[in-house]
Amino acid sequence: MPLMPREHLDELDRLASYYWWHVHRIETTANLIAHFAKGQRLSSYLDIGCGPGATTRQIANRLENSGLLARPANVTGVDFDVSLLKNCHEHGVNLVVSNLAAGAMPALERRFELFTALDILEHLEEPGRLLAALKPHLTENALGVISVPAYEWLFSDWDRAAGHRRRYNAASLQALLLGAHFNVVWQSYLYGFA
Repeated sequence: MPLMPREHLDELDRLASYYWWHVHRIETTANLIAHFAKGQRLSSYLDIGCGPGATTRQIANRLENSGLLARPANVTGVDFDVSLLKNCHEHGVNLVVSNLAAGAMPALERRFELFTALDILEHLEEPGRLLAALKPHLTENALGVISVPAYEWLFSDWDRAAGHRRRYNAASLQALLLGAHFNVVWQSYLYGFA
């Protein structure tokens, strides 16, 4: 995975707080977690492909404010770019650097009850390898939310510029997750209007 240009990372850092696409994805993720956590109080959150950490922090804040995520929660992000350390630190996200493109998960100090992987799997040559490496870092009943761009027929120059290798549909994403021994409890498409 090539490193993202600094200006793109800075833009992602800003957009998480106000741009409709990011705000809606954050709210949808927090709402799904609230619905499927069924009142369970979580103490640890792992974000795979956390980027600069702004989205991770926004999700954690919503969960903490609703009482679903304990304060102080262990909020950890994994990404491949060491230059993200400063951004993540400013957002209160403990960044652990790892070669996600190779399907590598770092040694982590704990197992996590909650994880997100928002728009990362489409960047990987072998996403199933990363999912299999993630599994041992999760508690038995961990809850996760994954988002990916939909429909291979929509693959465009924007995907290539963003470093995407593929897009998914519901069946292909479910097959990937089942192949890595995850249970899929719900799935849907977002942004069909766009």
